[in-house]
Amino acid sequence: MRVGIVHTAGSACRCHVALRGAATGLGHAAVVVPCEKIDAARQRLAACDLVFEHADTFRGSHEARPRLRFMLERWGCRLAGAPAAAAAVADDKAAAHRVMEAAGVPMARWRLWRGGGAGLGFPVVVKRPLAHGSADLRLIQGAAEWGKAAIKFPRPALVEEFVEGRELAVAGYEVRGRISWLPVVEISVSSRGVYSRGLKVGARNPKKKQARLPAARLRELRRLAARAWRALGLRHYARFDVRLGAEGRFRFLEANVRPSLEPGSELMLAAKWAGLTSEKLIGRFIAAALSTAGRNSGKR
Repeated sequence: MRVGIVHTAGSACRCHVALRGAATGLGHAAVVVPCEKIDAARQRLAACDLVFEHADTFRGSHEARPRLRFMLERWGCRLAGAPAAAAAVADDKAAAHRVMEAAGVPMARWRLWRGGGAGLGFPVVVKRPLAHGSADLRLIQGAAEWGKAAIKFPRPALVEEFVEGRELAVAGYEVRGRISWLPVVEISVSSRGVYSRGLKVGARNPKKKQARLPAARLRELRRLAARAWRALGLRHYARFDVRLGAEGRFRFLEANVRPSLEPGSELMLAAKWAGLTSEKLIGRFIAAALSTAGRNSGKR
């Protein structure tokens, strides 16, 4: 079997290395394509039995990245992970917030900012709607800081109420159409801080541990995550970033349809605690994707 892997050349993200290692370890041929050369590789990718798209950017832009899955679907590729339309919504934080909120998934208060004041009180978190990996994420503590920083914000920007509390990651994958949840990861950032890009990719990467939650709270978190999964139309595998507020309520921050597969990432740590190697976990992603009817991954 041939497994296509689309990635961004030169990116700090090394998911394609994990995918290639797992695919070859499982006896499959890995067809690794930098997204910068995707047009030239169209026939090679269309001939694959399955394609993973784990690009960081496309043509130098976070905002252009959703186009990759639409291209792959148009070429008739069977995609592993969320179909193009669902991935495009999940990639757009404002769109994903609207969908999850409408489905009754608890979110931090938020607004799409185009100018003026924050409109939510402080502190707030400011994000680029289509950026990922916490790129350009800012925690603004008060009006004076806002006034100095707002001139540099992208427009529109997502402004979100800061939730003081515990930073959690909950990930799952499908087995015969049902979600199998992995252990919940807790990231040891300050309850008054954010999991910034500097912490994610820098030398100060925070400690991660298996979250200790009472059984009833764990069931509640997974029930809410399943609701978000269904509302967004996700498939095969995904991860949600969540804050457990100091008052005891969960607040979903975002959905990630390309969760990091690198050693030490939240997903891979959760898999390790569940007794799954990287190869076994990715093998389950492959099995879930192959169970999807039709080569075009936009079809069930």
